[in-house]
Amino acid sequence: MEDSKVNIDDIDWEDEYSFSGCLYQGKKFTGIVFEDEELFYDEETFLEGIRHGRAFYFSKIENKILRESFYENGKPSGTHFSWIERLSKKVTKTFSKGEIESATVKNRDEILLFEYTKSNKTFKEWYENGVLSSEKILYSTDNYYQFESEKYWDQNNVWLMSVKDKTDYEFNTKYLLENSFQLHTAEQENIFIQFAEHLYKIDENSALDFLHKNIEHPDAFFRYEAARLLGNIKNIKSIPYLEQLLNDNSQPARGPITDWLESSLSCKTQFPICKMAEIALENIKTQN
Repeated sequence: MEDSKVNIDDIDWEDEYSFSGCLYQGKKFTGIVFEDEELFYDEETFLEGIRHGRAFYFSKIENKILRESFYENGKPSGTHFSWIERLSKKVTKTFSKGEIESATVKNRDEILLFEYTKSNKTFKEWYENGVLSSEKILYSTDNYYQFESEKYWDQNNVWLMSVKDKTDYEFNTKYLLENSFQLHTAEQENIFIQFAEHLYKIDENSALDFLHKNIEHPDAFFRYEAARLLGNIKNIKSIPYLEQLLNDNSQPARGPITDWLESSLSCKTQFPICKMAEIALENIKTQN
């Protein structure tokens, strides 16, 4: 490999969108492409225009490498790491032949928060206190978002919900009825929604009692979802409960949160809670 080192400003790309096909003076480049700025230093290694070798990003503020990866003929290889979410978490991935074999996310205290293992198609996540929060088994490693089975626990290691084949749900009914105010994470919000819909299928009054109680949930997302679901049920018994939310101007939002694939995700409700309550009340009045 040539010992060439070229500033990124002098590089052209065959595909500028993906920064692939590295060209220097019209030819496929072999060597190191670097960017040296006041706050950081960044470099990647290429062979005949293709990523091949080490790439890293060095923060001059933190005085350490924040991202490092390796490539063989354009495919990721070996162990990669990157710091995410304002350097609060470290993602480490191991690649073979361009595919992820395993991945972990740890916080600054080296507490394991996430683990993926390709060999058994399993995702595991933990709370910051070290308690397992979920275990999911993929249908296939070709799709990281479709699960054959899922299990969820709360921060005290109490089982909350299990799902098989995306349709067969089991719930810790007694605990969820009595402790819904303890739910607060995004995944627990989904459990809350699924549980309310499950109750409605069994007994409408049970669902109403559950949602009426959660009009006063301490987490704004859960109050919003309680109002939305009551608007779907359209029972006049819900009117006085929804009216309690007409002065709740909160508009729930989360994020941005960076996942193990290093995609940044944000969540914000479509309306403030008071507006969702208005919509729900209008649905009920129209129905009745």
